[in-house]
Amino acid sequence: GLARVEQEGKWGFIDKNGEVVIPLKYGDAWSFSEGLAAVQQEGKWRFIDKNGKVVIPLKYDDAYAFSEGLAEVIQEEKYGFIDKNGKVVIPLKYDYAGIFSEGLAEVRQEGKSGFIDKNGKEVIPLKYDDAWDFSEGLAKVKQEGKWGFIDKNGKVIIPIEYDSVDYFGKGIVRVVKNDKWILIDTKTGKIID
Repeated sequence: GLARVEQEGKWGFIDKNGEVVIPLKYGDAWSFSEGLAAVQQEGKWRFIDKNGKVVIPLKYDDAYAFSEGLAEVIQEEKYGFIDKNGKVVIPLKYDYAGIFSEGLAEVRQEGKSGFIDKNGKEVIPLKYDDAWDFSEGLAKVKQEGKWGFIDKNGKVIIPIEYDSVDYFGKGIVRVVKNDKWILIDTKTGKIID
């Protein structure tokens, strides 16, 4: 019910009637997600509730919206995750981390990507050159310059042999191989004629 707004370099939040409900005093802000919003003040990030009350104090160099109960935070160029009480549940040790999607989050260390669960357990090894969030049970991964898709167990569903992936959704993925467009059924991994 609240929207983030910016005026003269300061961010705050308005309600559906356009009334300011959280003053425009922040250097930056993310939209509310799961009842909390990350806001930046004096170079550090904190989380506030919809009343503007500080729930998690200034501490982090950067912070992102909550997703599936956890928020990605950054301190001294290392990524990790906190819960809504501000407790670090996954240590800030990664070079990069994505949001949780379908129970897993991409993490990167030493130039390789893989996936962790909400307990911080590495469930898909960090062996990919790049990866994207899970959607419809699959994640796009890159290895040796080629793209494909894996499932939540790390099993390759669509071979990692495509030059690019253009569209993914509603059970279909559009890929490019040797300058040719191909449609693939994401359930079967088979090319659609």
